[in-house]
This record gives sequence, structure tokens and C-alpha cells, in this order.
Amino acid sequence: MPVRDLEHEFGPDGSGLTPSCKQNYENDRQKIKPKGYEKIVVMVGLKYKLISSFKYAAKPTAHESLYFESLLTETARRYSRVDLVAGDSGFLSRCNCDLVAGVGAVLRFYPKKNSLLSSKGGRAWWVMLEELTVDPQKWLSEYHKRSNTEGCFLTLKHDSFIVT
Repeated sequence: MPVRDLEHEFGPDGSGLTPSCKQNYENDRQKIKPKGYEKIVVMVGLKYKLISSFKYAAKPTAHESLYFESLLTETARRYSRVDLVAGDSGFLSRCNCDLVAGVGAVLRFYPKKNSLLSSKGGRAWWVMLEELTVDPQKWLSEYHKRSNTEGCFLTLKHDSFIVT
């Protein structure tokens, strides 16, 4: 509650959590079936780094983007404003872009190398990519605020935080 009116920028991300500090999800996720992990997908405030919403993935290999709508909806309900949502290309979809625009926020999802400027029905998609082409330095500085989500996971893993 104390940061409810102070936090306005958020970032989604997902990672695997394990009860053993000897395992590393980043290395093990390349394996066919990573064992011993619970995958969690979160929305994190980019200023205070508090988790505003989280979901357990159905399985460790589940795509993070599937959980985005519920994360964004819960975050918008809990906070007075959502001004910016910055996520990696795993969250990039026209549907997710429209969801962010629907709560009145600026979106910064890193485009994939085959992303096209054509909107195909998604105005928010087109606006985001056009803003990238008009002022790439400003766009990237807003996008890179999402690195704070990585810090959130490092804190969870370093403190041996185990979600049960």
C-alpha cells in the first residue's frame, strides 16, 4: 500500500525457481525437461522492484506470454496507474500490445528480428514500433528499465526464497 501511488512502471518476466542453490535455471532450461523447477511468471514494479502479480506456470516449459493478461489485469487493479510496461520479446504479441494500451500505458516489448511495422489490426503494435524508429534512444532507455525485473529474480534466488 505505501507505494501504491508511487509505482507506475512495470515489467513482466518469468524464471524457474528451485529449492537447491546448486541448480541454475538459465543453464538447465536448454535441456528437454528441466527437473526440480517451479516456473513463476511475475509483474514487477520497475522503481521499487516489488512483485505486483505472479502466476505459477502449468509446467516449467510453459510460454510466459500466456500469463501476461492476468498479470497486467491484477497489477492495474492494485495500483492507481500503469504508465509503462516493458518486457522482453517473449511477451511480444499484438494481443499483449493491445492489452497494455487498454490500461492506458506506454508499451515497450523488444521486437523480434522478423517483426514488421504492419499493424495487422493492432494499432498499439504499430505505434510502439513507430516510436522505436522515430527516437530509438528514448525508446531503448524506457525499454531497459525492465532490467529491474532480473534483479527481482536474483534477489529471490539469492535469498533462497522458495515458493510453496
